[in-house]
Amino acid sequence: VRHVETRTRMLSRYAQRGSRAVPQTLARFASRAAASARASNDTASSAQNQVVQRIGAQGVMQRLSPRLGMPSQIQVRWFSDAKKEEPKPADAGPDLARDTSAEVNIDAQAKKPEAAPEPPKPSVKGSEHSVGSAEAHEFKAETRQLLDIVTHSLYQDKEVFVRELVSNCSDALEKWRHTSLTTDGEDASDLKVVITVDEKEGLIGFQDNGIGMSSAELVDNLGTIARSGSKAFLKQMADKQETQGDVASNIIGRFGVGFYSSFMVADNVTVYSRKRGEEVGHCWESQGDGSYKLSKAEGVEFGTKIVLKLREDSKDYAKESRIKEIVGKYSSFVSFPVELNGVKVNDVKALWQKAEAEIDEEEHTNLYRHISGEYEGPMYNLVYKADAPIDIKSVFYVPQMNLEKFGMVGKTLPGVHLYSRRVLIQSNAKDLLPEYFRWVKGVVDSEDLPLSISRENMQDVKLLAKLKTVLTRRIIRWLQDEAKKSEEGYLKFYEQFGLNLKEGVAMDQQNGPSLAKLLRYPSSVADDSKQVSLEAYVSRMKEGQDTIYYLVAGSRKIAEGSPYYEAFKREGVEVLFCYNDHDEIVLGNLGKFMDKPLKSIEVAEPPSGLDKKKEDEGEKSEEEKQKEE
Repeated sequence: VRHVETRTRMLSRYAQRGSRAVPQTLARFASRAAASARASNDTASSAQNQVVQRIGAQGVMQRLSPRLGMPSQIQVRWFSDAKKEEPKPADAGPDLARDTSAEVNIDAQAKKPEAAPEPPKPSVKGSEHSVGSAEAHEFKAETRQLLDIVTHSLYQDKEVFVRELVSNCSDALEKWRHTSLTTDGEDASDLKVVITVDEKEGLIGFQDNGIGMSSAELVDNLGTIARSGSKAFLKQMADKQETQGDVASNIIGRFGVGFYSSFMVADNVTVYSRKRGEEVGHCWESQGDGSYKLSKAEGVEFGTKIVLKLREDSKDYAKESRIKEIVGKYSSFVSFPVELNGVKVNDVKALWQKAEAEIDEEEHTNLYRHISGEYEGPMYNLVYKADAPIDIKSVFYVPQMNLEKFGMVGKTLPGVHLYSRRVLIQSNAKDLLPEYFRWVKGVVDSEDLPLSISRENMQDVKLLAKLKTVLTRRIIRWLQDEAKKSEEGYLKFYEQFGLNLKEGVAMDQQNGPSLAKLLRYPSSVADDSKQVSLEAYVSRMKEGQDTIYYLVAGSRKIAEGSPYYEAFKREGVEVLFCYNDHDEIVLGNLGKFMDKPLKSIEVAEPPSGLDKKKEDEGEKSEEEKQKEE
């Protein structure tokens, strides 16, 4: 009994979560305990063995279940292998555990409330089915060629088919939401995208309860490649002079090819659709071989359902964990809930779409964790929106720690991701910010990006360069503002990312002067805990001094013991101490700051007579005062 109790304590935690395998495992343990008790010759435990022999495996389970917190009313059948593990001695009487004809209640006497039965998981195979004869249609010759290109050459990664089909579902929901608001249509609440997978059958389904398609629309939208139903919907609104409002920004589709990405992974694609307001649904089916079938269908709910029969080399996409990962990567921020096998998988909000004043710290932390994969919250955050060179909405974060500094990783990948209409276009986008800002985490989203037809990169290189310039300058100004708010807090940031800023000063001639305002160095007039900016140095320069002086040394002790410093110390001239060899390159490339040249005291003569000049000017002003009197 102690053996079974010890082995099942861990299992009880999973039993409380509703695991169905636990009672079966416990049954095996109990059966073994009963068999072991009968076979034992240990006289010290003979009393316990007699009890176990008398109550059998069933009794062991019933006694252990309440103590271990097992859920009530769980019925299990004995396994044949458990039966084989329990040989019956010649002198043993009948045992309840050997009665395999009935189900056994393992917690009949527990006083805990009955656990609610688990709801059945959604099935890819629903009640939809085609009826009557199917009409065969042929793709046009040029359409077949396009289909072959889309299937084999357009996309770099097969997994984007999930992004494309979720986007199609989202567009259908958005069309119905707009239509219901502008007409006397039905209620448009509880709109959602439902994904179901069946690993055993190799099936995956995408379903929405949106506007749906008629038979003619199935032919137009699915039978013709590069005809975008979403684009046609927006054009129809424009022709009617309807106010598009948010619908224009929420509609994702543009090119009319995303649906056909399903043929990259599927041998057969079946689409069931029923347009809002119509009584009859339809079934569209194709194997991507240049033809498709169209028929009426029964059991079809309003909206559209796409069922993919996956190829043998793509069965990985029938795994729930794999699809959850892909949805989290590409479609976490679509406008509607996305459910995977009955569980919502997109809980993070697209904060860049909201006003900055409406966002709280918890929301920032949740988004930062999602895009960075880190547990801690950000050090700084910035919500930035602009309309030039294109309309953009963005959010940026500074991490708490620089992993490069501690050698935990090599050179990190860029941390900013490019989105268009809340859908990921390019993760770790290397062309949005300069390399020295690779540690910045964030999202840049635009409705007007000139995307390639695969929606995987931008086409206008010049526009991308302008966008990079705008974002870089804004981030530099953001860090300058943070330094003004709290110098103490900024020094904590600088301790982590100062080396990256120096990299920018040395490499980026265009933004070097602005980045130089972010640099901090120890000074001869303050201890090392109070590093100073170049601006602070300039503000303290003696009258007549026109140069910023610095000394590269291994430590403060070495710097203060330098014979070069002695001369400057006698003249009372402040010197910046640089403890890293690369600082000589950084300040040498910078050349000057606020029109003041930067010079190493190893090659510069100390200025002389600064105090005397100041005294002479003071005396002169006193004489002038006497003359005036």
